[in-house]
Amino acid sequence: MTVHRHDAAEGRPADIEAANDEAMTTFRLGLPSWPVFTYLRGGEPLVRRTDQIEAVVLLLAVFVSVVAVPVALAVSTAVYDGSGAVFGAVLAGGALWAFVAGAAASLYLVTRAMCNHVRSANWQHTLERLVDHGEGQPSA
Repeated sequence: MTVHRHDAAEGRPADIEAANDEAMTTFRLGLPSWPVFTYLRGGEPLVRRTDQIEAVVLLLAVFVSVVAVPVALAVSTAVYDGSGAVFGAVLAGGALWAFVAGAAASLYLVTRAMCNHVRSANWQHTLERLVDHGEGQPSA
């Protein structure tokens, strides 16, 4: 059995084996390119190291907050089984989750502030070099 494709320019079939590589269509299946993963991977040349650090800490903060939900629910169940108080169980689980999520958010905010400070210092240093032209003289 021979597979044929139609040549669009001439309207007649042509052998696939004779077709050049440019006429072939390729298909690539890859992972979704979410911005956070692009920052982590370092595939973008304009992504700074501070952006990558900030993305890692944000990803960890979200992960820890999500993982804390079943732990908080297990604590709520243990408190309810021990005392039978619904309000106490809900309070214990909610307090545990709020503490963990708050700590993760605080860590992210501190990291973000430090990264902003580093970025600002780098910008200031670059601007001073641009103005001074490396000779201590302002540009005209």
